[in-house]
Amino acid sequence: MSKIAILTGWPGYERNIALKSVEIFKKYLKHEYDVFLLPEELDIFLEKKSEYRKVIPVFHGEYGEDGRIQAFLDILELPYVWYNYYINALCMNKREANIIAFHHGISVPKEYILKKWKELHIESIWFWYPIIAKLNTWGSSYYTYKVVNEIDLQEKIEYIRSQVSDDILIQEYILGDEYSISLVNGEILDAIMFVEKNNPEDFFDYDSKYETESWMRETFPQLEIRLKKRLIEFAWNIRDIFWLYNWYARIDVIVRGEDLYFLEVNTIPWSTEVSILPKAWKLSGRSLEEFVEEVLR
Repeated sequence: MSKIAILTGWPGYERNIALKSVEIFKKYLKHEYDVFLLPEELDIFLEKKSEYRKVIPVFHGEYGEDGRIQAFLDILELPYVWYNYYINALCMNKREANIIAFHHGISVPKEYILKKWKELHIESIWFWYPIIAKLNTWGSSYYTYKVVNEIDLQEKIEYIRSQVSDDILIQEYILGDEYSISLVNGEILDAIMFVEKNNPEDFFDYDSKYETESWMRETFPQLEIRLKKRLIEFAWNIRDIFWLYNWYARIDVIVRGEDLYFLEVNTIPWSTEVSILPKAWKLSGRSLEEFVEEVLR
């Protein structure tokens, strides 16, 4: 039992993102390892599971960040990196995470949850347009839209429901500076800020994350001391609320004036060499080899 098993893949919209995130482990992992694509190679993995001392599940969205693969590994009594099934499932459900954060005194955008079996009643939206409509339990900003009026909202909801089955979270659009704060084994790394190059009212959707990097860039700003202190305190609070003491995670927050708004916790953030968390790690003066070793530790 000296090898590491890396599990990745799974059908769905975020499969390709997961496959890209695997590359950092394949490149920098110093231990002997095997990679298994799921579900295609699940039987092979189960036959060989006794050979592995630890599992690295690299999934995004369904079966990874929603806790199901962690629960499966618990049943198999195989140790793994990342948080347990409960923390993953809780943070993946944006609505539930917002409720918990709010009851701990954290500001969250005004919101309305549209259950997948319910019809939308426009009068239920009690905050002003523009608003954000997005899936409640998916990641990577898939089917996330900035909506400008009632007709637009109806059209976006109809389209989302024609593609996927999930609750739709409708939120107040907050125009401010968006930051991501990375955690590695409880350590808070420097925040990064997303800078829109064109219209300041654009927002960080799927295309800007993965498809059109020239449209939006991220930067490690020289933060004003008071703001830096507030962001660190905010990250500490979120870490304590959601038990993010081990492994790694990314906290997204919007700063508008004196207010900090919690957006979400990503328990398995995108992990290529050019993605947010590895960049924050390298900014601290440490190598990606050390990052991978820290994850395994």
